[in-house]
Amino acid sequence: MLKRLFVVILFSATLTTDATVKEGIYNKVVELHNDWRGYNNIACMHLANGNLSEAMGSLDKAETLSGATSDILTNKGIIAARRGQLTKAQKLFNSAELST
Repeated sequence: MLKRLFVVILFSATLTTDATVKEGIYNKVVELHNDWRGYNNIACMHLANGNLSEAMGSLDKAETLSGATSDILTNKGIIAARRGQLTKAQKLFNSAELST
């Protein structure tokens, strides 16, 4: 039952276009369930706003909880690419592809 509730809470963020509401939902997911997907989604919001350091911090927390998932590796690759670290980005993208 709790897992179903968690999925509903996480999904509810897709029903709004208000970034503040989305971030609040993802923060609640982290608070209640300490799930990597909440941190990953927060990182995506930071990426969209160009806050690369904050995004990386959220991804590091996500990776601590789940290991190196393809989603996390892909997002870390995006950060590396935006920072001009193209070789590192390619390695992260390759690792993400292998982990699927």
